Amino acid sequence: MKRAWVLLILTFIAPAGAAAQLPQSLSHQMNVSEVMATKQALGGQFQAAAPDTIPAGDTAGDALLIPGVPFTAFGNTCDYSDDYDWICPFNTPGAPDVVYAFTPANDINVNIELCQSYYDTKLIIFRNGTTPQQFFACNDDKCEGPNFPYPHFPYLSQLRNMPFEAGQTYYIVVDGYDLFCGQYELRITDYNDPETCAFPLPETYLVEREEQCSDGYVDAFNGGCSFMPFAATDLVCDDNGIAVLGESGTYVTDYLPTRDTDWYRFTLTEQKTVTATITAEFESQVAIVSTGGDENDCEGYTFWCGSSFADPCETAVCEAVLPPGTYYLFAAPRSYFDFVICGSEYLLTLGGHGCGTTATESVSWSDVKSFFR
Repeated sequence: MKRAWVLLILTFIAPAGAAAQLPQSLSHQMNVSEVMATKQALGGQFQAAAPDTIPAGDTAGDALLIPGVPFTAFGNTCDYSDDYDWICPFNTPGAPDVVYAFTPANDINVNIELCQSYYDTKLIIFRNGTTPQQFFACNDDKCEGPNFPYPHFPYLSQLRNMPFEAGQTYYIVVDGYDLFCGQYELRITDYNDPETCAFPLPETYLVEREEQCSDGYVDAFNGGCSFMPFAATDLVCDDNGIAVLGESGTYVTDYLPTRDTDWYRFTLTEQKTVTATITAEFESQVAIVSTGGDENDCEGYTFWCGSSFADPCETAVCEAVLPPGTYYLFAAPRSYFDFVICGSEYLLTLGGHGCGTTATESVSWSDVKSFFR
């Protein structure tokens, strides 16, 4: 059966409001002061090596060579001295570091990670030298790992989709936060696109129309209480139900891991049982929340449901009985530490507040993208 495509454009309203300190589950970005306090509480070690015992790899001058990709190396940064540092975002020099060098024969995009390491790491990349002008990329906190002594703390380092040019030499510095050092595992692999999904799309749905995120992006479109002024996308109920095809991703702003958080506003005039779902190309979450006092007062949150989480291509469900009032659907990647390519898509639905249901049929993401792009 030929699909009858009906396209509705969302109304965007950005009322005046004040940004607030968000609960970590709703925050778009890492809180530097809180993370630094947690890091210091975990503790670390620094074991300075005597000059005559420092092995090769202590500086760019005797960097350990990477012959090609994929590549894996093991070592202990406590055997080295402190030669390099970069603020990303913590200004905590002093940790010993080891240097690798890679000169690709062809252009290649690579993933570089320290997620199997045993201490609080930092990862720095320079190109064709190690002066500040030759800085290329840096990450302190991005992933969790099975060997890190404190589970569920994403204080290990990872850089994804790094564009390396043929004939250029890239110096990869395995470093640490503050004075921390320890055993590391360095992995370098080819960059891979995320998997795509196929799931039911309604005949009528909305398109978010937010600008695609990238490093340095300021999410002023519908970032909710993460920004000032408050910004949300209004959902207007109709008999066909509500579904939104949106985009999200993670990126770096001011050296901080950041995610695109999308806030959708809806209003009830009587008590209803409301169900929200999200299905995405990435690990996703959905929540139903309300703000305190005035509808744009971000100081007092009420979680009516969630956050509910789902793996890529799976569906998270959030259901709540809501009295009359104004509410927000919160849609975002599971964590700002996750790697989610900007432009990754999700389908958000809202039902039970006076709208009818809509028949669906299964289509692929490629069909959807070809229609809108």
